[in-house]
This record gives sequence, structure tokens and C-alpha cells, in this order.
Amino acid sequence: MHRSRRLALALITTAMLAGSAMTASAALASSVVPDLTTSVAPSVPTAPVLHGVAPGSAPWVIKDSVAQLNEGLLTVGIQGLIIPELGTAGPVTSVDAALYCGDETTPALTTKTFPLSEKGNALILERVKLPSNCLAPALLINPLGIGSIYIASSGFPSNQAEPVFATSLAPSVPTDPVLHGVAPGSAPWVLNNSFATHIGGFLTVSIQGLIIPELGTAGPVTSVDAALYCGDETTPALTTKTFPLSEKGNALILERVKLPSNCLAPALLINPLGIGSIYIASSGF
Repeated sequence: MHRSRRLALALITTAMLAGSAMTASAALASSVVPDLTTSVAPSVPTAPVLHGVAPGSAPWVIKDSVAQLNEGLLTVGIQGLIIPELGTAGPVTSVDAALYCGDETTPALTTKTFPLSEKGNALILERVKLPSNCLAPALLINPLGIGSIYIASSGFPSNQAEPVFATSLAPSVPTDPVLHGVAPGSAPWVLNNSFATHIGGFLTVSIQGLIIPELGTAGPVTSVDAALYCGDETTPALTTKTFPLSEKGNALILERVKLPSNCLAPALLINPLGIGSIYIASSGF
């Protein structure tokens, strides 16, 4: 994974030095971009309830840990997930991973349990059947097979200098749920292979073919921005400036951003025309 991230960074740097943002987009698209790759953040008792799941009753810390979902293979490498007061994982000797979509309180999938060492190390590795559609996917780490509690989640921990974040994008339809207080657009949208990634302080969102199929174009939408939400928040942790969306539904959002220092279950929403109360696409697949 580190090799692919270094390759992507080298490609986008070369393209930017050449002075072409679209070349940067093409360079990143040619590298391997998984459905979801994210760092893992620990929970504390004051963390929010996510998808109906409560945080553990003890504060947890974690070292650099990464979850990756790619072509149906879910890998979660966990390091140093411990209760600092104890210096160990305490009574937790196993963990599983549960994937949630949209505003659902039932997981789209849950892995079997895997051993967690006293030092808080675990490797979850399982081939899974993904849901056919999943907006704003969130991955929760449950202790001892207890699905009503999470002790870590996809997200950005406060102690990681460069959080990992790469995700495919999914279009919205009018029947999609309200996410973080933001409603789906009133028209159905479709989307070609599109992705978002954060590398070297830059948030890059490459959008291709985001159109209203009935029109065959992006219709009245001529610009988009990206807003990042954390946990159960209804205020975005960051919002990019707006970038042009072509008639064919192509756009490149490229902006240096500072990710929040602590962010559980991050979700990226694509807003039309600078309207933050509507999304027409989101992180997902």
C-alpha cells in the first residue's frame, strides 16, 4: 500500500510541476485507487454514537493503523490499540470489523473475529461480499464480537502526522438518505469511475461523467465543491472552494487542506453550485 501511495504522490507531483491539473488527475487515475483506504482512529467514551453503535467505556489509543477495502478483500492492520491506563488491551482479546453505509444502523457486513494481542495488535483479513451501493461507508472495530460497541473506527487519529484517505465516489438519487444534515439532490445522478484521495496535504477529487441521465449532461450544475464530515457532525470539518463541472460531468477538485486532527468515520460529500445543503455524490461505491 505504501508503494502505491508513493507512486501516486510521485505521479501527481510530476504532473503539477508540468503545470497541468488534468494531467495530475490522469496520473492518479492510472495508479491503483481502492474502493476505500483509511487510517484507523481510536474511540473514547465521549465519542458519538455511530450508526447506533456506542463507543467503549474506556479511552483507547492507537498507533498507525490502516484499513483497506479493495476488490472484495477487507484488510485492517491494527497496531497498539490499547487502554493507556492499563498499557494493554485489557480484557479485549479479539476484534471484528463492521461496515456501515449511509445512515443505516444495521451493518452491510461484519467480519469474523480475529485475535487482538495484549499489545493491541491484530490483523483482520477477509474476503467479503460488498453491498451493491454504499454511500459514505464507515468501518467500526468491535471488541469481543460485541456489535453494539466500537473501540476504533475508520478515521484520522490525532497522533498520526499524515492520515490515510482514499475512496471511490458514488452518485446520489432522490431516495438516498440525508447525510450529516445534507439532503440528496432532487434528480438522479450517475457517475463513471471517480475517486477522492488525500496525499501530501492535497485533497484531490477526480469526477468523471457525473450527469443526470435523463438529460445526458450535468444540466444546470456547472460547479462542485467537496465537504468533509466527521462522526455525527452536521457542520463540515472542511469545505473546498468550488471548481468547474463540465457539461459532460467532469471536474477536478485539487486543493491543499488541513485534515481535522481527530475525525471518526469521515464522509466526503460533493455539493452542487456551492450549495452545502445538497449533495449529488459522496464517498462510497
